[in-house]
Amino acid sequence: VTEQLMVAMLGQGLLFSEQDAAGLAVLTRTIDTARRFAAPAVLPVALIIRGEGEHWTGRWAEAEADWADGLHWAEELGHLGAVGYGLACLARLDGQRGDRTRCLDRVSRARREIGPYRIGCLEFYLRSALLERFAAQGHTLEDAAGELEATWKLLVSQSERQLGAFAAVYLSRQGRAPDFLTPQSLGAEFRNRVIHRGYLPREQEVQDYAAGLFALMNRLLEDLGDAALQTTLTQEREYAAALARLDEGVPAVFEEHPGMFRTPRIVSDGSESEQDTSSPAPVPASHQLPAPALPNTRPLNDAAAFQAALRERGTLVSELFRGKAGR
Repeated sequence: VTEQLMVAMLGQGLLFSEQDAAGLAVLTRTIDTARRFAAPAVLPVALIIRGEGEHWTGRWAEAEADWADGLHWAEELGHLGAVGYGLACLARLDGQRGDRTRCLDRVSRARREIGPYRIGCLEFYLRSALLERFAAQGHTLEDAAGELEATWKLLVSQSERQLGAFAAVYLSRQGRAPDFLTPQSLGAEFRNRVIHRGYLPREQEVQDYAAGLFALMNRLLEDLGDAALQTTLTQEREYAAALARLDEGVPAVFEEHPGMFRTPRIVSDGSESEQDTSSPAPVPASHQLPAPALPNTRPLNDAAAFQAALRERGTLVSELFRGKAGR
């Protein structure tokens, strides 16, 4: 997935540098290869980027088709960022065509379904900490999640309110101020230069920025400890609900994009006794006995599995570059 996304970004870079034909060719080859190898994870972004190129070159009908297709794949795969990207592009096209009603409908849907909801590590901490508190008070997970959703609607469209809520919850739980919320610690100036002013960063700058973000994520996960399982369980319930909606005989395939902030899936030993998600939410770790180690679990860093994945992806990359993967 990462290699395909990089190639899609290459196509976008060519479009940005006004090499329209070359950029569209790269994106078309990426899309065709992903479909040929049944690897749909890259399709939402690649289709929407290709639609941008088609729109810039005046081919609005083709752009609309790619944006609609990309939006469909984004919804199917749960890629929230691509859902917002697709809706924004379609809303812009509706506006250019003078269809104010459809344009505003798409904008409203994007704000309602995307916003900053469920895609940031700060909100992950906030949800986990609050669900942990609900669990300690004896509330069921379903009731707690419902109350949390109702409260979040008051914050969803205002990022400053979300930041304030996070700071208050972090201080209450950890007993110290969130000193990492300064613009310097978050790398806000670097991000704004790249996103809003078109700055092309050096590789080391990108590596440093990414390292800072991962350090922040790891710190929040360490601070949460077992409380992270609260949000993980709600995610597992969403997977279960998606499976329940499938028609009989339809295979289930879940793909998680690289930007998804998520704790590791709970390892199962294959026994028949699965966790009952309708039961009360788990109490904090301090009120529980340590869980026994699961037998025969594979190590998290499996070198053989990693090499196999590299070989499999190498086939895709070779196909994309037509035998020039080593370049």
